[in-house]
Amino acid sequence: MSQVIQEFESFKEKIRFLLHKYPSARDSDKMLHLHFLKHFTDVEINFIPSFEVLKTIPSTDTIARTKRHIQNTELDSLAQPSHKVKESRKKAEPECREYFGKINRS
Repeated sequence: MSQVIQEFESFKEKIRFLLHKYPSARDSDKMLHLHFLKHFTDVEINFIPSFEVLKTIPSTDTIARTKRHIQNTELDSLAQPSHKVKESRKKAEPECREYFGKINRS
């Protein structure tokens, strides 16, 4: 198993742990993200805001999708990922497609 797939499997177990421990994380990606940061990173999170507060913050998915849209459809060179990141993604893509294709066919 490659490093990319091993990292994904490890990440998946961390997410599963949080979904089991925090029911609120099952209903809110924002809540899940905050719990992930608190448990598995060095980011100091002193409190988890209420769902009402979280609703006022744009989702990380919306931000990421918008970024991908700009990078994939516009010729804005200042918005493009670095060459190093492009190469890393290009290298990992075939293996990820194969792995996730197997999961989706199961």
